[in-house]
Amino acid sequence: LGRALKAALLGVVINGVGYELWLTNLDRVIPSEALSRPADALSLVTKALTDSLVWGTVSNSLNLAGRRLLNGATLSSALYSWKAQILLVTTDEFRFWPLWTAVNFHLIPHHLRVSFAAFGALLWNVYMSTQAAHSPSSPPSSDAVEEEERGGVGREEEGEEGALSPLSSPSPPL
Repeated sequence: LGRALKAALLGVVINGVGYELWLTNLDRVIPSEALSRPADALSLVTKALTDSLVWGTVSNSLNLAGRRLLNGATLSSALYSWKAQILLVTTDEFRFWPLWTAVNFHLIPHHLRVSFAAFGALLWNVYMSTQAAHSPSSPPSSDAVEEEERGGVGREEEGEEGALSPLSSPSPPL
């Protein structure tokens, strides 16, 4: 399957099915109210942040790991990639989704919320696709880790005399 088709399949499962279930239950726990009182505004902010913190973390994790696995990566490689990306993705999530979700819960009629969220998800998935395509897929080799732990000193590449490997740094002047 092509990359776009795999991403679409993953999106249908995670966002099409999962988000519908999530929103239904979130609406039961934190109902949407008109913003006629300060408590209603607090409820809206709580709902939007809860959505990003809980559903955002779950769906982003499934997206990051799922895209790797669908493209043939091993589970350990997918988990390594997830660890390398999840903090950045979560940070970016909080720049986009809380506002989008607050608009969704406050201004969009209940029967159109999943569609509005799906449009946001389309935009978000373009971002997720670029993140998944440019992430590290495996940990550095043990040689590279050992070299980094030694401070990167003393490893020369074969070839030009005095050339340093990308992992090494020049010795400090005496």
